[in-house]
Amino acid sequence: MNPFKLSISLSLLLSLAVTAKAQPKYIHHFCSNTTIFSTNSTYQANLYVLFSFLSTNASRPLGFHYTSAGQNPDDVYGSFLCRGDYSPDVCQDCVSFATQVDLARRCPVEEEAMIWYDQCFVRYSNSSFFSTMEQEPMIYNRNVNNVTDVGLLRYLLNTTMSVAAAEAASIPSEAKKFAVKEVDFEESQKLYYLVQCTPDLSGSDCNSCLQIAISLLLEYCDRSKGGRMWCPSCGVRYEMYIFFNTTVLGAPPFSPVDVLPPATRRTTEIGTSPPEMIYTGKRGISTVTIVAIVAAIFVSVVLSVLRFCLARKKCNGIEDDKEEGGEEISSLQFDLSTLTVATKDFSDDNKLGEGGFGQVYKGTLPDGQEIAVKRLSRSSVQDPEKRGQLDWRRRYKIIEGIATGCLYLHEDSRPRVIHRDLKASNILLDKDMNPKISDFGMARIFGVDQSHADTSRIAGTLGYMPPEYAMHGLFSVKSDAYSFGVLVLEIISGKKINSFIQTDSGTDGLVGYAWKHWRNGTPMEVLDPNLVDSYSRNEVLTCIQIGLLCVQKDPAERPTMKTVVLMLKSYSATLPVPQEPAFFIHGASRWRFTLNGLESDQSASKTVSCSVDEASITEVHPR
Repeated sequence: MNPFKLSISLSLLLSLAVTAKAQPKYIHHFCSNTTIFSTNSTYQANLYVLFSFLSTNASRPLGFHYTSAGQNPDDVYGSFLCRGDYSPDVCQDCVSFATQVDLARRCPVEEEAMIWYDQCFVRYSNSSFFSTMEQEPMIYNRNVNNVTDVGLLRYLLNTTMSVAAAEAASIPSEAKKFAVKEVDFEESQKLYYLVQCTPDLSGSDCNSCLQIAISLLLEYCDRSKGGRMWCPSCGVRYEMYIFFNTTVLGAPPFSPVDVLPPATRRTTEIGTSPPEMIYTGKRGISTVTIVAIVAAIFVSVVLSVLRFCLARKKCNGIEDDKEEGGEEISSLQFDLSTLTVATKDFSDDNKLGEGGFGQVYKGTLPDGQEIAVKRLSRSSVQDPEKRGQLDWRRRYKIIEGIATGCLYLHEDSRPRVIHRDLKASNILLDKDMNPKISDFGMARIFGVDQSHADTSRIAGTLGYMPPEYAMHGLFSVKSDAYSFGVLVLEIISGKKINSFIQTDSGTDGLVGYAWKHWRNGTPMEVLDPNLVDSYSRNEVLTCIQIGLLCVQKDPAERPTMKTVVLMLKSYSATLPVPQEPAFFIHGASRWRFTLNGLESDQSASKTVSCSVDEASITEVHPR
């Protein structure tokens, strides 16, 4: 018999058997229409063979399989991932239904397709994707009912779900990268959530994928009683009810079964002996995790010793800040002779950059410590004629560069750093117009699990300070986000934050100016007139929207810098609608400053404006 006809016959028989069983809960599917195959083609025959491979391997305990069929140029690659708490039988039924019935019906001629169910995820493609982190398309759906304590929900999702993500990422590549958690929410209410990656991802890729999914979940489902965010490589979900098998809560985080093959092999096979594990109590912790914990403790001890030694140095200007909530990185003060020696008499070889306020030099102290020294020019003004060099392409590049720098400080730097004084004069440009964040005299070191802190010493630049910091001394990564938003509006408009005069009935500063045009449907009026012939309208509107999202009154509503970077790199994602910004003045109410700090006019009216999409739908957001 013809092999092609045989594969068709087998597929029909299998489909009849599958449809007799309970169908899995469908979520969404994606069919790429960039390339299609012809009916009765070699690619279609290979696809049916691939479906057979996937279906017959769906009963494995790992719940994941990657394989391929055929030869170039008609080869096809496929995989499935079953949710970590489902049994092999449920996994088998889900994958069989997808491969033998649903995919052929929903994506009949496409050479690439994906389909999500509650029980499993199945995909195939005309190119290999093994061990590759992919975040497109990103889909989500949410519960139409909202929680009462939004702040608590966001805090728990941002912290405890991140812990689950780290736990899943620490699991070896040859086992299930899966974790579930439950935490107390309101009164007797609990919050349940689940995170999972495909087992072929590295630990770092898994964690990155999950963290991005969590960030987007906070953007799109932050008020809902439940929501999920899934992409081809990972997914997260939370609910106010138990939606997973609770027996996995007390089980070891992974079971060493079914070792995955090298990326060069065509199909997965049952492999070698399991990795070494150390069990403590009810949970199993891999040696990799143990080493990571010990290393983190060691680094913490070393940093503590270094901080103690630095505090004892006899240098002017060093303070021992013992306020709860982090350490302050204080600026060091030296006499001119010390700086002259350190910079080799301000040698051109040591010059790092030059701005309107002077030149910045690299210096080396006698103990080997490297420093940056800003030497102010006598005029200390911006160079107006160079403003014409900042076309929209360069400004957009500067915005992206600042966002990436802030993301590094907040999440990738060890220790984590909150700048607290982001402003235009602290952004240096090199000869290629690449931005460099400078002046860390007010910066604070944050612990890995620390989200916010407070201080009794308010210091900063008016206009860039968010209200929670200016009024109460509270600061966090969202404080830097606010300052970044102001910077973005300055870069777009070409106007300084203090270029508007605040009056009882007039303009409310640059932020208020941008907000009024956004609210009135005239956002392009904010754009610098010098850019009328050199800008991308979509990019300008995106940046204005990001700027207004960052200066919202409620810190919880502001995006993280990770989300900002994703927004800047995505050309098709739907951004949240910004709410009324902080320091937006109503009528005669205004902010005033005193010698002892900052206080608000008690007569200031307060309004709350929100827009929530109540539709219970799943939306596709290609990244």
